[in-house]
Amino acid sequence: MPITISQQQKKRLPETERADIGKLLWQKSGGICFLCSGPLLEATENLVADHDLPEADGGQTELANLNLVHSSCNSFKRDHPSIAVRPYLALFQRIAKAGGFVRNDEASKFLGSTLSY
Repeated sequence: MPITISQQQKKRLPETERADIGKLLWQKSGGICFLCSGPLLEATENLVADHDLPEADGGQTELANLNLVHSSCNSFKRDHPSIAVRPYLALFQRIAKAGGFVRNDEASKFLGSTLSY
C-alpha cells in the first residue's frame, strides 16, 4: 500500500522535499512506526506521514518534523504531541505481541507508574 501524504501536507513541504518525501520518510523510519515502535509493513498496511509536533502547536511541515506511522496510530494520536501518546501505543503494541494481555508490572514499565486495582 502506498504511503499516504495529504495534498495539503505536500503543498506545505519545502520544494526540495516534495518529490521524494515518501522515500525519505521510509528511510527515516528504518521500517519502524515512530509512534508505537512496531514494524511498518509497506506492502500490507496503511502508512501515513505524521507531524511529531502538531501544526496547531507550531510544528512545521518538513521532513524534520514528519514521521512515518501506522494509520491506526495516527488516528489514536489525533492532534496531540507524539510524546504524549507514544507510551500508550508502545504498550498496545506489546499487548498485541503477547497475544492480547500483559501482566500489571509489564504495563507499569511502559507507563512509568504503578497500576493498582
